[in-house]
Amino acid sequence: MSNKKLGIYIHVPFCLKKCAYCNFYSSTKLNFIPDYIQNLCEQIELQPQLFDFSNYEVNSIYFGGGTPSLLNSRQIGKVLGKLFETFKVGVEPEISLEGNPSSMDKQFLTELRNLGVNRLSIGVQSAMNAQLQKLGRLHSFERSKQVFDFAVSAGFANLSADLIIGVPGQTSTDLFYSFEQFSQLPLTHISIYILKLERGTPFFLANFDNMPSDDEVASYYEQSVDYFTRRGFVHYEISNFAKPGFECVHNLKYWQMQPYLGLGPGAHSYIKGQRFFVEPSLRLFLAKRFTNIKEQALGIEFKLEWLMLRSRLNTPIKIKELEEHGFRADKLEPKLKQLASAKLIELEGAGFKLTTSGFLVQNSIVLLLANG
Repeated sequence: MSNKKLGIYIHVPFCLKKCAYCNFYSSTKLNFIPDYIQNLCEQIELQPQLFDFSNYEVNSIYFGGGTPSLLNSRQIGKVLGKLFETFKVGVEPEISLEGNPSSMDKQFLTELRNLGVNRLSIGVQSAMNAQLQKLGRLHSFERSKQVFDFAVSAGFANLSADLIIGVPGQTSTDLFYSFEQFSQLPLTHISIYILKLERGTPFFLANFDNMPSDDEVASYYEQSVDYFTRRGFVHYEISNFAKPGFECVHNLKYWQMQPYLGLGPGAHSYIKGQRFFVEPSLRLFLAKRFTNIKEQALGIEFKLEWLMLRSRLNTPIKIKELEEHGFRADKLEPKLKQLASAKLIELEGAGFKLTTSGFLVQNSIVLLLANG
């Protein structure tokens, strides 16, 4: 029997400082890192008792956060060693690590590469220092450039950067400047995120009077797609662009509903059609409360969940795929014609895919297609 491919996500819930716009679970209590590593390794050891992974082969490992680059290489090596000891890991798996420029230096990156980490996702966010300060970042763009030089020297050939659009006060000229500066980095992948004012964050409460309008942000997104696709990046998912062959293996699992196991406080998993998560509490995690809490899909019916994730990808969705997931072709046809007429989708053979404009209203399109 051929092995199913499994992704493993490690949530590293530590940050030097909580960014004002971020609602991911994290803590600034860095003194707990050693205990977290010990408990994480114990959680890894428990997994074969909870699930039968004998027919699974790990082909991606992703350290996300938080700020995984706050761990030292010895700690990362300990976690990787425990994963390789516990799971069947394939040849040359994609091993990604997220990091901030302020907590990465040449020695650290060289040590990471020697451990087998082969992909970095670096939270650059902007090429303008004034915007980085507004976002509460601890680095300058000059530091980001230096870190990319360190990464190349250390032997990394798969490098990704994050860019945020819709920052308070951001103009089209500002954005183009960031585009130009990012294009000079040795990138194989770019993630472009629209800033959202998440409830419960300081940004949500700030009441900015210079936020770009919805129309301006839509224009910024369209400019992003145009700029980077013209420079050889494939727009393979709503927020993600890659040089051919450098699409993120791990993140594709989320959108294609492939199995992945989440470890660490706040991490989510999707195994054998069941979703569950570890409670987002460092206190409970350090008390060895690794209990997986089950959740009903994403709180929505399965066919809607599938379409919500699948339509994020910039590849045609076949009518046959839709029928296999509970949709009726006769009810879809008039809706697809309506969406095509509005230039929100492109009809391709016996299927369709969202246009750039369609990606901006993806949720609305999904709801239209799923109802009735």
